[in-house]
Amino acid sequence: MKFLRVKFDNIGVFLDGITIDFSVDDRVIDNTAVSEVYKSVQVLNVIGIVGVNSSGKTSVLKLIKFAMDIVLGGKSLKEIDISEGIILNGTILTIDFFHNDKFYRLESEFVENKSIMDDDRLNLKFGNEKIYSKNKSTVISRDLIFEYNQGNIIYSRKEMEDKKNFLLKSTDSIVLSVTQDLMVYYTGMIRESNLNFYKVKGNAQMEFINLFDNSIKSLKNDGDSLEVIFKNNTEEINCSSPLKSQEFLSSGTIKGGNLIYKIDKAIKSGGYVLVDEIEIHMHKQLVLTIIDFFNDPEINKKGATLVFTTHYAEILDNIERKDNIYITKKTDNHRCTVVRYSDVINRNDIKKSDIFLANFTGGTAPKYEEIQKVRDFLCRDN
Repeated sequence: MKFLRVKFDNIGVFLDGITIDFSVDDRVIDNTAVSEVYKSVQVLNVIGIVGVNSSGKTSVLKLIKFAMDIVLGGKSLKEIDISEGIILNGTILTIDFFHNDKFYRLESEFVENKSIMDDDRLNLKFGNEKIYSKNKSTVISRDLIFEYNQGNIIYSRKEMEDKKNFLLKSTDSIVLSVTQDLMVYYTGMIRESNLNFYKVKGNAQMEFINLFDNSIKSLKNDGDSLEVIFKNNTEEINCSSPLKSQEFLSSGTIKGGNLIYKIDKAIKSGGYVLVDEIEIHMHKQLVLTIIDFFNDPEINKKGATLVFTTHYAEILDNIERKDNIYITKKTDNHRCTVVRYSDVINRNDIKKSDIFLANFTGGTAPKYEEIQKVRDFLCRDN
């Protein structure tokens, strides 16, 4: 199963909704960094989202995770954690994906669920939903991936609800009719930016841990405590709780150990790993190494996908493609927008970081006026 595109309309925070395309839109020279779905249809192995603080990067990642929770996780809306004010009464989610040799589109409307009252969040249920499908043989070029007509509709929630044997809850998507046997690993490291502790249960795979700290001989997490042995000390060090793992392990080792474990599972199944602020706690070269794991066809044989956010545009200079980078910006009316780098920049002869930091597309660097205000404040009475 492969995601091809995720699109949200009528959504909070974002001025014009968002569209994240997992499919290739730029030319492909070799099989590095992309995976074939069917003939001319290929998907990206790495997607990077870059933007300044408070420009919507984390919200984009949460929305992608929201879509995956519905399709890949088969989760009810009551099980999905999404920040208040993003999914609204009337939001439309469109997900295009490839599964069992067919192309599918799920269109889902979200409406307020007035039968449940909760002051802490907007309770949602599904309004109308439609599932479109077409045989892969009908897609003879990439331009036809996202073309559907009324004849392609195979399920309609309204029609299904009219039948007496319809048992699906209002908070469950009808996509379960297509994906109920799905076994694709996906995971999100979104909260870990602020809550960093070692989570992997059992004996650690030391090749993973030593990539970030080669002084560790063994590491074990039994759920209640952490046991560490360093190479220069035969005595075992016990940590009373994994939550206190930073007492003995560096922040980078903790994040890296958690991340590589998830990457290994995703690569084995052709799954998805979502990482917020990938550069936090980790050396730049290690970040680039992780990106290279996904771009390497000898490692990533099943087409796993890494989606990450970052503040540091310099990381993007090591990514050759343009169609796998998205820029988040904040408008003057404090709404956010998301643009695909390849849609606004055609040149390859300028570093991506130079374009970003020079504010070439607008909204990608702190405003001079805002910097000057802070400077003036700091200069007071000095």
